[in-house]
Amino acid sequence: MAIITGFFDHIEGEIEKQIDEAKRLDIKHISLRNFSNQTLLDLDLNQIKDIQALFKKDKLTLQIVDANYYYNFIGVNQKELQTLFENARLLQTKILILELPDVDDFDLQHENFLAHVKWLLDDTKKKSFELVFKVNPTYKPGVIAYLINQIKGVKFIFDAGLVKRLKASVTTTYRIMKKNTEGVMIYDIDKNNEPYLLGYGYTGIMEVVRKMNRDKYKGAYILDFNLMDYIENRENAHKKRKFFGLFTKDKKEKAKYVRMDQLLGLKPEETLDYTNMLKIYINVLNKVITK
Repeated sequence: MAIITGFFDHIEGEIEKQIDEAKRLDIKHISLRNFSNQTLLDLDLNQIKDIQALFKKDKLTLQIVDANYYYNFIGVNQKELQTLFENARLLQTKILILELPDVDDFDLQHENFLAHVKWLLDDTKKKSFELVFKVNPTYKPGVIAYLINQIKGVKFIFDAGLVKRLKASVTTTYRIMKKNTEGVMIYDIDKNNEPYLLGYGYTGIMEVVRKMNRDKYKGAYILDFNLMDYIENRENAHKKRKFFGLFTKDKKEKAKYVRMDQLLGLKPEETLDYTNMLKIYINVLNKVITK
């Protein structure tokens, strides 16, 4: 059965705050990428032990760690990569997400690139976690199809927003990746690649979730909320005076926020916070994946 997890670092980077948010949402499987404003590579053994203690105390599972590590295929630092792998092992995460490296010229470098990806998988295959790749936003869609054809069982994070930004077909990309998907990013964007309400945007992400549920997907749905500006500024959208800051620059934002309030059935005077917004997203997801 698929699980719902998420990153909860949009307000606070402190791990304790992220855990508190997950508990308010009744999320038992937590994902981390921000370790009290440090990355996975920065952690030392004492910090890792402290994190382990926090999860053990609340009987929580560290489902995913995003390495938040970016590098070029040329000049790769294997020592740093192995530090990432060791820290992930010590944290006892189920999944480690690593963004695939920049490649200057895929046509010329594809054989060495393939060898590098195989090395990453070989170096982690005996670890206690599964290595799952995040698609590099500089790649052409064909790169992922190439890796799937060349490496049996390679796993990816499916990101419909990124697919749209790459001007590729979400439906076609899902068809290519569905047997190799271990996590799905849950957020939405509009046709201008700006954040929008889940299910009302341009990515078709909820249609993808329906297809995945139909296909008996058993990976993770990863909440990654992208509407903090909306929560923080929506009340200004209903005011009739001249706006400052965000709304003087772009009146379209004002109209967008008013429209999102309408879609949520919110009156101007009603409050909306981060936790309640995430609860809405979780309810939307559950209506699909529990069918």
